[in-house]
Amino acid sequence: MTEEIEACNALAAVGWLGGLLARSHQALNAVHNPSTDKEARDKHTRYLEDWQSATEAWTISDAVLHEPNCPLQLQFYCAQTLRFKVQRDFEELPEPAVANLRSSLADLLLRYYKGPSAVRTQLALAIAGMAAHAPADSWEGGGPLPWFASRISGKPTEAALTCMLELLTILPQEAIQVKHLLSVKPDRRRMIKKELALATPLALQMLTSCLNQQGVGIREHVLRAFAAWAELGGMASMDAAQLAQHPLVEAALAGLSNEDVFDSSVDAVVQLIYVSSGAGSPLPQMEPLVQRLVPAVLQQRGLFTRALGHAMQTAPNDVPEDADLAKGLARMFAELAECYCTLIATGTAELLTC
Repeated sequence: MTEEIEACNALAAVGWLGGLLARSHQALNAVHNPSTDKEARDKHTRYLEDWQSATEAWTISDAVLHEPNCPLQLQFYCAQTLRFKVQRDFEELPEPAVANLRSSLADLLLRYYKGPSAVRTQLALAIAGMAAHAPADSWEGGGPLPWFASRISGKPTEAALTCMLELLTILPQEAIQVKHLLSVKPDRRRMIKKELALATPLALQMLTSCLNQQGVGIREHVLRAFAAWAELGGMASMDAAQLAQHPLVEAALAGLSNEDVFDSSVDAVVQLIYVSSGAGSPLPQMEPLVQRLVPAVLQQRGLFTRALGHAMQTAPNDVPEDADLAKGLARMFAELAECYCTLIATGTAELLTC
């Protein structure tokens, strides 16, 4: 018997976890073992899928994730199960269990702040799934963002920062994709996007507080989350003059010359271009933001010319060193041209030469 199965048996000593736990882990091992034949792999896969559909999966998955020394494979499987259950089977939960599960998911997210990152992401997706089903007024504090902010108050900085950035990135992404979740009632599919859009100023405030924190990849993560909130659409109703001078807009534009955050900066700038335009023209109410974006983007033409020059000097079968840089800049120029078409067509000499 392997050490992993012995660990499962130790967990099973709780009693009601019983043989289900060991059986699930055996199935996971079989599915991920390259030597398992197709018939056996299909059989184990069906077992795991059936288990995830069982009502008991709520309680067992939650309990396993709270246990110390749980095998990594089982951690991910149980976190994934909770995500699937929230997304697909939310109606199975009795009303009193909703708040309990929500609190447990927040505790687990903080528990796994150091990783594995895949487990942490599944837990954040589960919380986002609860936001899709549960109205903002059912969350203590008026929505998932203030609710989670209160949960991390007083927690160690690293844990709070990591978990908040995970949630700030996933919440808007999932709200955009909720239209594909048929298990979510139609009225909730419409409302979740509106509710989170109204929370955009709070989200930007939280992201700004994260912006100057120390840590590998933090600024890149902040800009990725900023792009997601811009795509959600809540910035369209914000004051354009304040938005144009916002620290996150500053960071996105500055990031165009920083290779560490270049890709996330391009994503953010492209979404800002979308926010400030409509039908191929800049929106009049967004003029201060447009005036900030156009020269900042066009000033990258010299960088694009150098990247193209390097690419032309590269051997035909080699990948140019600046290929990703050139693609990112080309994407940004194309979006600017499409969204601000009338401005460019009727632009002044100053605009066209900046």
